[in-house]
Amino acid sequence: MKLASLLFSLVISTKAVELAYYEGRSGNIILQPENVQEGSFLMLNSPFDGEDTQNLAIPETSIADLVSHFVGGPVVSSEASRNLLSDSSLNIPSVFNKAKANLMFVLNDAEELPQLKSTQSGRRMDITRLSYPQDFTASLATLSTGASPSTHGIVADSWTNNYEEIKPTQTGAIVDNLYDVMSRGFGSHSLLFSVSADQQTAWITAPHFENPAQTSHNHAYYFNAEKGTVQNMGNSQGLALTRSNIIDNFRRRMSTIEGLSFQGGQMTANIQGVQATFDPTRKADLQFYAEVEMVYSVLDQLNSDSFAHLVSDEVPDFFTFSFVSLRSLALKYGRTGANYKAAQYILDEVVSQATASFQKMYAGKLVVETVFAKLPSSMELALDSKTMDSVYDSVRKSLDGSKTSFMNHYPTIYLRDGVNSETLCSELKGSVTMKVNCPEPLDFVSFDDWVIRETATNGTTGFTSTEAYQITLWSSIILVVALILTLCALFNMDVGNDSMLYRGGGGKGVPTI
Repeated sequence: MKLASLLFSLVISTKAVELAYYEGRSGNIILQPENVQEGSFLMLNSPFDGEDTQNLAIPETSIADLVSHFVGGPVVSSEASRNLLSDSSLNIPSVFNKAKANLMFVLNDAEELPQLKSTQSGRRMDITRLSYPQDFTASLATLSTGASPSTHGIVADSWTNNYEEIKPTQTGAIVDNLYDVMSRGFGSHSLLFSVSADQQTAWITAPHFENPAQTSHNHAYYFNAEKGTVQNMGNSQGLALTRSNIIDNFRRRMSTIEGLSFQGGQMTANIQGVQATFDPTRKADLQFYAEVEMVYSVLDQLNSDSFAHLVSDEVPDFFTFSFVSLRSLALKYGRTGANYKAAQYILDEVVSQATASFQKMYAGKLVVETVFAKLPSSMELALDSKTMDSVYDSVRKSLDGSKTSFMNHYPTIYLRDGVNSETLCSELKGSVTMKVNCPEPLDFVSFDDWVIRETATNGTTGFTSTEAYQITLWSSIILVVALILTLCALFNMDVGNDSMLYRGGGGKGVPTI
């Protein structure tokens, strides 16, 4: 089995990376470094795992499958997932012994620092990138849909169209994510929480329904920095958090962690040998405060009487906490900065405490994934200012947008209408060391969004297949039970002589009529 796991890991690690090109959203030119594997990984903690928790590799498109299997949800049909999930060392539970909840923490731009509790227990699964380019938003969409950007359509945090910046929340993904599927399958009985300081990120891992009856227990919380409040994109009530009580609650909760002290709203950290000072008047620091506080506020909400029956039922629940504040702190203080390192150690403690609380809430029948989403070192080299300036000088007269827009989307380049991209591609191929991709426009056929959801062949589960899964499962169980009862009845029938036929006797056992 270990040999089979190793061979499978080698197969997916050497698989060619496809171009994540989506007509109308991706750029005209895409620059690609030699190595795009980024070193991202997840730590899987499952109550069904035994002592043999060997490391595995997992394609980025198979993580939705993995989560679905543990909670007894519909299967996303893909060859890579079938190979992975057939590995007996994963200990996928039976249909009658599934997890009651799935808890996922996603740490954007995280480093594998020493002495992190999150990396000390569980099974390590290295995430294999199958598509390029993908920023954090696109990668999270791939993780939650089981499809690549060329299929789900979320190619980045934003894209350009005639000088207009377009966000994913304005257009949406073309296929359902795991949480859409689960919400359709279990209706309003399943709790689905998606929490992040960033609105786009919270939206990506949330179900997307317009029917209020289906969204009564679907929550997508994000921190609105302009208003200084936590808001909910769903129809349900929010967390009622404002800037002032975020700071107050954060101070109260963090004071219990060794090495953290406060003076007013400012926090001084001396943790794992790292010393740093956080000030909520700085945007990045306040964002960090908000993301931590939202974790504890969600736990308070779940422990309230109004949620008790939903937590204790047998319908699976899903919680995703995506921490984008690490990326903000890295940009402000640098990855070698004390604030960035101290924040990751603090988040590590928060994840540990939250996991323990969820474990208690769900009586141990909880599966936890902690995803470390890392920026590839090769991408950092590609993003150096000298290379960017050189590319900008070559294309600046043909851009669809400003220099700021160019820098935000680089290494994807958007050209204005009418520009001959072939000429620019030829020039760039001779001036940069990276691979220059110039995708040919596709013969794009526009379908109604509902039709696309129903007929997509990318391996995601649509509306009808969710119902078919439930019908097939329970119909099969009922038929098997009926067959067993019928056999029991046959074997226990009284097969004695019939008194009417044998009452007179006709010689040697011959009945007299």
